[in-house]
Amino acid sequence: MQLKHLLVGLGVALVACGGDTTAPDNLATSGSLSFSFSGGTAGSYSATGLPPTNGTGALGTSPWAAGVRDDAKQAILVLGTVPKTSTTWDLAVVGITRLTVGSNTINSSCTAALCTGVTVAFGANQASSSFTLLCPLTTGTVTISSVSSTRATGTFSGSGSCITMSGSSSAFTVTGGTFDVPLVADTA
Repeated sequence: MQLKHLLVGLGVALVACGGDTTAPDNLATSGSLSFSFSGGTAGSYSATGLPPTNGTGALGTSPWAAGVRDDAKQAILVLGTVPKTSTTWDLAVVGITRLTVGSNTINSSCTAALCTGVTVAFGANQASSSFTLLCPLTTGTVTISSVSSTRATGTFSGSGSCITMSGSSSAFTVTGGTFDVPLVADTA
């Protein structure tokens, strides 16, 4: 089910600019999303920069982070991308089902269309249909520290597991997660 949340998050974030060929004004400011991770794989993740302005849903050739504010669903989705090859990216999606300062617990048994959560896809293709590792957190917390109609900051941490395309799994822990991103409104 977490894969569904990753794909929904990516779809909302990538469609936010519609068919426009320029980014909305508030996406002309840089965003950042970073964290450390350990378990079956370990390292640090840092996506800082401006989203691509081509409006076609391309993930771009430089790292970037941005978010979508969905007032109708009372949620914020944050997406960070780090190019790995010309056809793969490390993608991180942080979703929180609130529009105010505060914290939500990650609930792996959530069955709503949109849940608070964090999912990282290492080596994902543009369509998110293949990946090297898909790592959803099943426990943890996402906190919004500040939020407006055009920007959100916050923190996150937790644990879960990574799976490969063949189905093998390993432990995964995220610490020190932070985001500071420009937001576009979801008008869909």
